[in-house]
Amino acid sequence: MKQTLGKLERQLFAYAQMRGLRTLRTGDLTKALGISAKQESKLFTRLSQGGMIAQVRRGLYLVPERLPLGGRWSPDEGLALNTLFDAQKGRYQICGPNAFNRYGLDEQIPNRVYVYNNREWGDRRIGSAALTLIKVADKRLGDTEVAQISEGSKAVYSSRARTLLDAVYDWRVSTLCHEPMSESQRAESQAGDAGRIGCRDVEVRRHWDDPPDGRTAGTRGRREPVAEEARKSAAEDLQPDPLDTDQTKTRHGQPPLGRRDQ
Repeated sequence: MKQTLGKLERQLFAYAQMRGLRTLRTGDLTKALGISAKQESKLFTRLSQGGMIAQVRRGLYLVPERLPLGGRWSPDEGLALNTLFDAQKGRYQICGPNAFNRYGLDEQIPNRVYVYNNREWGDRRIGSAALTLIKVADKRLGDTEVAQISEGSKAVYSSRARTLLDAVYDWRVSTLCHEPMSESQRAESQAGDAGRIGCRDVEVRRHWDDPPDGRTAGTRGRREPVAEEARKSAAEDLQPDPLDTDQTKTRHGQPPLGRRDQ
């Protein structure tokens, strides 16, 4: 970590604070500070590696409103996500284990933030915020709640009903859960118990009950009896014919010794 600020570092923070800027892009400082593009690049690298600013993506950096004591700073997940997707005019919603924890469905606190979005996929780190980005189609985003993360910072979460539904039907999310859903949670999600989740959640289920594999809950339910009937039919086909008296033939089609026809 960089212990002291040099002249250029002090000028960068003074420039950002005087103009109320929370983000800086490549090229912003060449004219403002009268430095070359190479000097600017090295300045951004030194500060991001020193933990004083955070690189959001290539050419885009988050800066603190003011440096905390000790000099090290990192954005929370709300600021990191909002900056990342605002820059790309994208949408996101926090899902999976993080949403489970938010709604009291899981007591464990995830060390990563799992995010549905319509722009990027893969793992990314912005400051100390470790993100797992799950890219989905625009139509798969929706039914969200805005949560206050910290003072002045908000983040978008999947709603409680959407969280439960995704945990059952989207394998990309269900495999992330720390523990399998309890019977009560599964029943609440699948049956739409009006006493627990209400009419609004039933409406959410009807709207979003279209998992990525294309099989809705209704389709799954309708297929179960068909599959059982097919299984029984196949089992009957495999039963030996009771009229077949040729059970004693060998594998080559010949009766065993001592049983040859006279």
